[in-house]
Order: sequence, then structure tokens, then C-alpha cells
Amino acid sequence: MLDQVPSMNTTIIPDLYYNYLHHLPFGWEDVLRMEGDRNYTIFVLTQGRRFTSTCSMCVYEPHLPEYLVRIHKRTVVNRVHVCVCHLDTKTFTLSDGTVVKAARRRWEDVRGRIKIEK
Repeated sequence: MLDQVPSMNTTIIPDLYYNYLHHLPFGWEDVLRMEGDRNYTIFVLTQGRRFTSTCSMCVYEPHLPEYLVRIHKRTVVNRVHVCVCHLDTKTFTLSDGTVVKAARRRWEDVRGRIKIEK
């Protein structure tokens, strides 16, 4: 039997609870933002594609690279794609034009990690 070797543009996450490896068909650098919806995670990718996973965001959070920042209970953004930081409304505009709101209690930490003052 041939073992399938994942391509270079995949992400493998060990899922210790179920004792198997969770494969995502894209790399972390392709993620524009992640949206949590109860027990699902919706990945919005840079090419405009969307990928829905049946795992909640807490499964992915320990494995996120530092450029993916959790700004809200249900939102993670790629700080490379943050274009504008709106200080008065505590929101961020992403490269695809989406405006996402940061959580009130996370605002100071998030603003320090994203470091955009426009």
C-alpha cells in the first residue's frame, strides 16, 4: 500500500483526543481570517476561497503561528493582511475589505501585536 505524502502546502495538526492527525488542505500563510461558529471553524483564504472544518477554534489555537492573532472569541486574523486599524471603533480592515471588530478586553493586547496605527 502506498503512503500518501501531503503536498508542501498543507497543514497537519495532531489531534490527541481522537489519536489521529488532522490535515488542512492549505498552509497557514494562505489564511486571511478564521471565524468560529460553535463547533465549526470557517477558514477564509487569500484567494477568496472558504473552507469549513468540523473542529472548533480551540483545536487550532495552540498550533497557530504568531502572525495569526485571535482578536475576538470567534475571530482570528492574519496580521499580514490587516490594512487599517480604526482606533475609535476598535475595528480592523483586512486586505479583502472586510471589517472585523476586536473584543473590548483584548483590544490593548491585540493592538500591540498587530502594530498598525492608521
